[in-house]
Amino acid sequence: MLRFSKMAQEHFRVVYDISNEGYLSLSWFVILWFIGAIVFSIVFFFQLRQNKFQFESINDKLAVVVLPLFLVVGLWAVGNTLSIQSSCLAARHSDNFAVISGQIEDYARGPKRETFTVSGIRFNYMDYDATRCGYKPAKGITLSEGVIVRISYRNDQTFIFEVAE
Repeated sequence: MLRFSKMAQEHFRVVYDISNEGYLSLSWFVILWFIGAIVFSIVFFFQLRQNKFQFESINDKLAVVVLPLFLVVGLWAVGNTLSIQSSCLAARHSDNFAVISGQIEDYARGPKRETFTVSGIRFNYMDYDATRCGYKPAKGITLSEGVIVRISYRNDQTFIFEVAE
């Protein structure tokens, strides 16, 4: 009970809010990969045009098949990533999520991974996981055992992450 009243008096600083990320937060790698595929396709097209569309090697024939495949996969990846982000932002703005406050317990950090428990709820974060939206350890804050936090979350998605000042 004393611990709760102390937390009620804490002032929290928002260190992460998914609303500030917008639609591109999950998709930078996917977008850059797609742009690269487009650039390579354009370069390849101009090379073929310069050779009057004569295929000089098996690599040219292979590129005619592979580059469109990369573009289709890239379009799918960009669309899927934007869909995930849109779903997460809609969930955040619906206020259909839980809020928990407490001290970090059982904290463990590994390469590109962070796990801890707050008030009996286990949180597991991985850097650069494009299949999940929300807070990731790469956001630049340093957590440790005993730090008081407030987390707004739903399932494995953390929408708002706050640390007591």
